[in-house]
Amino acid sequence: MVLDGQLSMSQQVTAVCRSCFYQLCQLKSVKSSLTREALHSLIHAFVHCRLDYCNSALAGVAKVYLQKLQSVQNMAARMVSGVRRSEHITPVLEDLHWLPVSQRVIYKTASMVWKRVHGVTPAYLCTRYCHLG
Repeated sequence: MVLDGQLSMSQQVTAVCRSCFYQLCQLKSVKSSLTREALHSLIHAFVHCRLDYCNSALAGVAKVYLQKLQSVQNMAARMVSGVRRSEHITPVLEDLHWLPVSQRVIYKTASMVWKRVHGVTPAYLCTRYCHLG
């Protein structure tokens, strides 16, 4: 996780985008020798894991940063589906059952809160000073 002085998350988003675009370029070079399912699995392993890592820290971040991350996910979806850049991406994301980045952040945050309220969180989130429910 990369933090800047203002906690704007700009450096974190830039680092994640750079890493994901690099991975997508590497996958593009071997795409023709992979099945769609294999490509889908590799994109989850190399791209979505980076998009999801610490993404709950992006809750409330400026929309411009979420849009940058969304462009990464859109490129990954286009690679898996074969859809051209001129075609609308929302149906592709729905077909792949991928939540848009902003909704992934909300889901992960809500999931962590639900787990905490129901007592199924990791030990580091359950301290004697934090009592919910």
